[in-house]
Amino acid sequence: MFKKFLYVFFSTVICAALMFAGNNSAKNSGKAPKAADVESANSVIFNTNGTFNSTVFNYKVVDTMANAYGPANVYVNPISYDPYSNSVVIVHRSKSTYAAGGSGGIFYAYSKDGGTTWTKRVGPLSAGLAGNTNGRYPSIALHNPTRAKTSDSVLVQAVWPLLLPGNAFGGMIYATDPGVGTNSPLSSVDSVGRPWSSNMASPSVFGTAGYVFAAYSRDTAITIFRSTDGVTFSKLKPSQLAASKYNKGSLDDVAGIVYQGGAYYVGVRAQFKAAPLVDTGRYILGVSKSTDGGGTWTDFDLVPWRTLTPANYEYSVFANDFIVDGSGGYHWLTVGVDTVATPDLWSLHHFYKASGGSWTLNKIKDLPTHFNWKYGDLNQTL
Repeated sequence: MFKKFLYVFFSTVICAALMFAGNNSAKNSGKAPKAADVESANSVIFNTNGTFNSTVFNYKVVDTMANAYGPANVYVNPISYDPYSNSVVIVHRSKSTYAAGGSGGIFYAYSKDGGTTWTKRVGPLSAGLAGNTNGRYPSIALHNPTRAKTSDSVLVQAVWPLLLPGNAFGGMIYATDPGVGTNSPLSSVDSVGRPWSSNMASPSVFGTAGYVFAAYSRDTAITIFRSTDGVTFSKLKPSQLAASKYNKGSLDDVAGIVYQGGAYYVGVRAQFKAAPLVDTGRYILGVSKSTDGGGTWTDFDLVPWRTLTPANYEYSVFANDFIVDGSGGYHWLTVGVDTVATPDLWSLHHFYKASGGSWTLNKIKDLPTHFNWKYGDLNQTL
């Protein structure tokens, strides 16, 4: 059985980002810009073993790229695995040596045998839109409506931000490749109205023909993209996810959208107006749920950070990952920082809420003081 741990490493970008992050104290941090484009080639390395050991490794170089994940942007979902067809996909921005016109084409590599053998660089997924050169920070997911055993029946769902004239984020492309490795992407551009952020969230979906993904902007808050067939999408702005739910401009990122047990869940970080007094004006984490295919959503279930951690704790702005387990339990993995300690003390935390239960905190471990994990890459594991 394929291990439930998939690791991706991006050596050049990670080193650069950690060095950059190490020069920024949490006491002085605000919302940082996304990392600048890095044109050096980085390898995508896939591990099917799940074991980190100084003498035991089972890594495989899958592809190369110009830049893009890890600390540069921790909210992308570059890997998806389908247990029914035993397929794996890894999406990435291209390297200029194999992408016509530049390094902004979006490609994916895939395996039909759980990661043992790979086919590289299917794409570009933009299918001729926007010159295949302006894509950044893509997310990918596998959509298996019938839980088919063959990957030919599995849809590859990808979404990514698009640079507009002037090299500013603002557009979006979403694409469906109708079968793993088919390389016939059905793609659409959306650049109307307020520019989109540089983060999009797409879930792996099994057992239903419908598909939902989420994106946000500063003005419109969260927009839900819905499809009944995984190919043709319509946009919806649910009132429960509207900008009125947060302090102006505070919606920071959609940390994840998950499909589990017939429901969709969105996890976000923001200054919620409905937060307890102790959290007023502070960024906290919240979860909203939809049981009707993304049409309507519950009010946000907020993580009571201040009641679960010491009062002098702040949590990392840029390193929150959200999942839902098979029993409907919520999980946040995040980095917290004790800003009173000298130097700042960084710690990895797990917040958990069982279905029908209450939020609990498990502090996993303190992190070495010579690493600044504010930009830690938490969501590179599944």
